[in-house]
Amino acid sequence: MRKKPETLGGHLRKRRHDLGFLQKEAAARLGVNQWTLIGWKRDRTEPSVRLLPKILAFLGYDLQPTPETLKQRIAAKRRSLGLSQRELADILNVNETTLWFRERDRRRPKVKRRLRIERFLGPGEWLAQRGRSKSS
Repeated sequence: MRKKPETLGGHLRKRRHDLGFLQKEAAARLGVNQWTLIGWKRDRTEPSVRLLPKILAFLGYDLQPTPETLKQRIAAKRRSLGLSQRELADILNVNETTLWFRERDRRRPKVKRRLRIERFLGPGEWLAQRGRSKSS
């Protein structure tokens, strides 16, 4: 009996086998060539963040644990959209370094930036993080 995959490569390999896809078919679904997929499956290379949405869709789940803290939620949402820190910083109209600090929980966001983060995360995400409901 095979053990549960522990790496992205292992998860991709298992999913490909479960679906009965050839490497070429799985690679086409992911929008890459088969050699790129082979590199990921052998854990020799890692995909760029812009490919993560396709990988998550292919797998049907996220390998990362459910985000609980604000920093984890920001990073998880950014990755699920395939955005680099620089791209998200541009969207939020903040400095990339500021976002880096947010994802590491080193600084609390000011009100103006907090509102941008709230809009990015979606309705109720910020309040849920702080243990409050929208009605309170």
